[in-house]
Amino acid sequence: MPRCRSSFLGLLLVPLCALAQPKAPYYPDAVWQRKTPAEAGVNAQRLKDAVAHAVASETRNPRDLTLNHWMRSLTRSQAKRAIRAISR
Repeated sequence: MPRCRSSFLGLLLVPLCALAQPKAPYYPDAVWQRKTPAEAGVNAQRLKDAVAHAVASETRNPRDLTLNHWMRSLTRSQAKRAIRAISR
């Protein structure tokens, strides 16, 4: 009997959960929405600090991952050759 009650209660809660769904998510198209930090519910100073940190911490590696791969691979192989030459 308790299992039947929990199943019945579950069936009653499913429609209520469907009604409590938030509004549809926003997916930008060609024209993006623009909002101030206050309109978006974000602390403006913390957002500014986060952007400043991201800019200061940005990597110096190339954004082109193929170029980045080859630069690192060639640098490693040249370093290995130099170490082998010195250690002989």
